[in-house]
Amino acid sequence: MKMRSRLRSLSSTCVEQRLEFSGFSPPVAKVRLNTVLFFPSGAVYPTQSFPTWMKVITAVDPFTYAVHGFKQLALKNTGLGAIGYDLLFLTAFTLIAMAAATLLFRRTL
Repeated sequence: MKMRSRLRSLSSTCVEQRLEFSGFSPPVAKVRLNTVLFFPSGAVYPTQSFPTWMKVITAVDPFTYAVHGFKQLALKNTGLGAIGYDLLFLTAFTLIAMAAATLLFRRTL
């Protein structure tokens, strides 16, 4: 019985390690960052009632623009013209983040 339990534990550990190595299990830091950026995005609470320091975070948070765009499209039934600024910000943020990542995380062969 103990042997079966140990084998089950070993196999589940191997599967978890394999999934984590293959990218299916997100690192803890990424989950924490997503949580920190999600709450000031306006998805849960209205951003107008935030204190000034949190409004600064909201202004540069890409989640804010994604949530605003989704709300405009889903709840107000508007077109892409209504979310043009959101798309522009998200595109610019993506380009800047990709450029920074490329410069910071260059791989050498």
